[in-house]
Amino acid sequence: MVRPRLRTNPRRRALRERGGYSLIELIAVMAIAGILAAVAVPTLGALNERRTNVAARLLLQDMLDARQYAASFGRTVWIEFDGMTAWRIRLEDPDQPGRANALPLVDAGTGREHVVILGSEPFQNVALVEVDFDLQPRIGFDWRGRPLTDDEVWLVETGGATFIGGVRVTVEPETGHVRLLRP
Repeated sequence: MVRPRLRTNPRRRALRERGGYSLIELIAVMAIAGILAAVAVPTLGALNERRTNVAARLLLQDMLDARQYAASFGRTVWIEFDGMTAWRIRLEDPDQPGRANALPLVDAGTGREHVVILGSEPFQNVALVEVDFDLQPRIGFDWRGRPLTDDEVWLVETGGATFIGGVRVTVEPETGHVRLLRP
């Protein structure tokens, strides 16, 4: 008995010959990709939180260093914020006092100005949301370590810089005590 030959769809035959994927294989791959994405997203959030914490600790250390430099050198030291994306340390020139004549602090290791830039490596996705030292974008420390405002008068209220995520570095008036506060 001769069996009649069934006609097959030429497209189906071409897929079979090419080795296409079945629906089950595609669903399995999508499920694995979904699981990997569910694991990766919280990890990225934790990475951004760590970067923010490191940046805040660096600002805390820079403020402590600025206060120490002021006492050591006997002149005012400033931390100036460039908007919400960077800060730098500047030392007043003893020959020309005043914030306007302050000179950049040069890193002894690199020979370059000490500037911390947020939003790029190693502080990608890190930014400040507020900088407020008696409504001024900079803070200075006099030779006794007391905090000064932009107008070169003593800080009246606790000032600070707040990062995305609520981490805040504060400076107390009169004493110049610097603290790191986490939400």
